[in-house]
Amino acid sequence: MTGKFPGHRSGARAAGALYGAHPFGSMTHSDARRALHPLLMQWLEECAEAGGLLEVGCGGGDWLRTAVSLGVHQGGITGIDIASMALPALREEGYRVCAADAAHLPLPDDACSRVLCYGVLHHTPDPEAAFRELVRIALPGGTLCVATYHWGSPFHWLIHRLAAPVRWCYWHGHPGVIAPFFALYGVLLRKPGRWLLRQELDKATLRTLFMDQCITPYVHNISLRRITRMARAQGCEVLKTDYAGHRTMVAVVLRAPNGSIDSRA
Repeated sequence: MTGKFPGHRSGARAAGALYGAHPFGSMTHSDARRALHPLLMQWLEECAEAGGLLEVGCGGGDWLRTAVSLGVHQGGITGIDIASMALPALREEGYRVCAADAAHLPLPDDACSRVLCYGVLHHTPDPEAAFRELVRIALPGGTLCVATYHWGSPFHWLIHRLAAPVRWCYWHGHPGVIAPFFALYGVLLRKPGRWLLRQELDKATLRTLFMDQCITPYVHNISLRRITRMARAQGCEVLKTDYAGHRTMVAVVLRAPNGSIDSRA
């Protein structure tokens, strides 16, 4: 299932403005929440042993900080996000970050031995094009960890279906329409959100979750079969697969193909 209502701006610019205007409040990655993403945690620990990490879609830097806490050297970490307003704070913390679209990364071929893109592809205009970029920049034989919304998650189907009219109004010149729906979303999600995310949700975090789930210009729910098919089409070896976040996401660890970039097309 997809939903896309980018209005009069390009989807990439619209998404950048949306996420920049609504940072993730007090979203934390506590031990309880990390336990919901076991495949990612294992992969990050392996990154600590190998050294170096690039995250595409780093947002406010929560997974970057998690990587450092697991032993990845901060100097070997690079973050990229489309929301440029989120990046100055990360630079102040000492992270190397830049603003870019996931489908047009400002990096050469075979640039990174470890590539992370967690919860991002499903918000891009063309997930398969963005995925090809991840493989392009991955060092041959390196690994990627990718996660997307799960096609089979009742939560995402319900939220995205119910939010479609609100999303359409927002991107067609009626942003004020979201106020009563955000209030309702906050009431309905506060308790389930506490269970899903393993933390109390303040108003700022609830608002960003609302924008992320209901207003984002692009939404793609992707099956495990589809993401593994995308990977194999690019010559990647599928090393591990799993569900994450109470089965609301699918996650995969891949080995980038060997050989030239031309052989990956």
